[in-house]
Amino acid sequence: MTELTLNDKIVRLQAVDFVPEIQLYLCDTAHQVVYPNRYPCWAYAWVGGKALARYILDNPELVAGKTVVDMASGSGISAIAAKMAGAARVVAVDDYIPSIEIMQLNAEANGVEIEIVQQDIFEYSPDYGDLFIMGDPFYNDDLFPYIEKKFKPVLVGSPLRSSTLYYNFYVKNPIHTYTIASPPGYDDYLEFNTHIWWLSE
Repeated sequence: MTELTLNDKIVRLQAVDFVPEIQLYLCDTAHQVVYPNRYPCWAYAWVGGKALARYILDNPELVAGKTVVDMASGSGISAIAAKMAGAARVVAVDDYIPSIEIMQLNAEANGVEIEIVQQDIFEYSPDYGDLFIMGDPFYNDDLFPYIEKKFKPVLVGSPLRSSTLYYNFYVKNPIHTYTIASPPGYDDYLEFNTHIWWLSE
């Protein structure tokens, strides 16, 4: 099955630009967000997730043999990359039902096994995890200080989307920066400088 309808969106299994090793069920039409609806994070490969997945695949020693927890996982792209790069155990956490559903389909499409946990990040307190990862998660400014304080080590892939990100991440030297294009209507800009940071080590 290469095409299906989920949560009123038609998604098609396709290789991800910038990370062609991974296939995801993605929506081919631009998203529309009407308050108070949530971002359809599960139906798109956001630039931060693509950057983080690319970095993990290119640097498998980061995850090899480890337990990796992908928080606010969305489509599961970073979790899938971690498993493909040799992580012993990968846990993908998200509280959004469509994300939970699509992550399982995406994992199966890529032939990897990930554990999926439906839980709000602000209520998540695991007693496991050698490495925590997050791709493009900081739409809620309260999440930044919470993650920085509660989890360690945390590797993040994200553009500077908010003033909180700018003032907190700008003082940290990114370990890598990618320039990633985004199709018209999919995001705020057509191209992003997307950074990989250690949020906490």
